[in-house]
Amino acid sequence: MLQRIFLLSLTITITSMIAKSQVASEVCALNIGTECPSAKVQQVDGTVIDLKEYCADQPTVLVFYRGGWCPYCTDHLAALNSVENEIKEMGYNVVAISPDDVKTYPEFLKKEKLNYTLISDYQDEAMKAFGVAFHPSEKRIGIYSRVMKKPEENLLVPVPAIFVIKDGVILYRYVNPNYSVRISNDMLIAALKSLKK
Repeated sequence: MLQRIFLLSLTITITSMIAKSQVASEVCALNIGTECPSAKVQQVDGTVIDLKEYCADQPTVLVFYRGGWCPYCTDHLAALNSVENEIKEMGYNVVAISPDDVKTYPEFLKKEKLNYTLISDYQDEAMKAFGVAFHPSEKRIGIYSRVMKKPEENLLVPVPAIFVIKDGVILYRYVNPNYSVRISNDMLIAALKSLKK
């Protein structure tokens, strides 16, 4: 009996250590063909919505970004803004989602002059549901905790990713654990055009 309890305790400890030390390259994002998962998120006005229901209303280009504090993210969001009309003409809604507090969004939208929708995943439900969440390393967790204004315990960060969702199903995904590398507008437009064929 004691041996069984010890083994169970050891298993829980090891599992916990693996989860805590997970790095960006170990995320297991949802595959193409998977249904869009349910996750509670917040709109800019604070309204809580279900992401699955929201994306079911219109084909969606869902962009996970680390936050308004990340210069790579803000550059990428600005680049997307320049092709948003072209994406809309193809019938897609552009939605960017981060773990930032929704209270920061109005100022961020004004500063960055973004036209598309921002959604807050402050409770980390969406990034976990899409399989793009990871625990920062001990070396970086303090930095992320400060810029994200969240406690270090169980802090999660999303790997930058794009999911194209239509009729509630993921038709395309781009996930890159290297946060400094983002999909180009040309590649995204080409992917969207190929999905229309």
